[in-house]
Amino acid sequence: MCRGRWLNLYPDARAAAGGLRQASWMMLPYSNRIRNGAFSFAGKAYQLRNGQRHAIHGDARTRPWTVAENSAERVRLTLRSADFADFNWPWPIEVEACFSVEGARFLQTGRLRNCGTTAMPAGFGWHPFYPRALTRENEPVRMQMNWGGVYPDADGDCLPEGPMQPLPPDLDYASAKAVPLDRRYDTCLGGYDGRGFIEWPESGVRL
Repeated sequence: MCRGRWLNLYPDARAAAGGLRQASWMMLPYSNRIRNGAFSFAGKAYQLRNGQRHAIHGDARTRPWTVAENSAERVRLTLRSADFADFNWPWPIEVEACFSVEGARFLQTGRLRNCGTTAMPAGFGWHPFYPRALTRENEPVRMQMNWGGVYPDADGDCLPEGPMQPLPPDLDYASAKAVPLDRRYDTCLGGYDGRGFIEWPESGVRL
């Protein structure tokens, strides 16, 4: 609630115009891109599907989840890879995601379990989506995010090509500044200090 009205900081997932690109989904059992879908672990080679586009963000985001718990303040979702014969990961996994409201805080937690008999590599992340405008088209947005550096992307495929480098001026948001309307970022950054924010000054919202 802001200035007597509700403002949606997430798109309505039920809206027909939404879709995956506007969802805030969990990236499991890996959050990165895997070059050509191929990797090795513990001396064994593995090949994932979708290698021609660099396997990306895991397989959980396109699967239906089970609602295990649902109340006014909390929802808990679960997913078992064993329920999908074509799940694109060599190990069986179970996943749990919880979303809860505690006072003025919105909390999201995730848990990933290896159900196999051998060790596996794993990672997970959250892919949030926030609308560019809250109350009018092209309203100004400011951001402060203090990153330690950026990984070079020589091929333009969002796969790091070497060690982290210093930030160029257009990626330096250590101090809050406006986000350009005509600038798109799809960049691998490192060293985030966890204290950033996005704000819509006209709408009076800071996230």
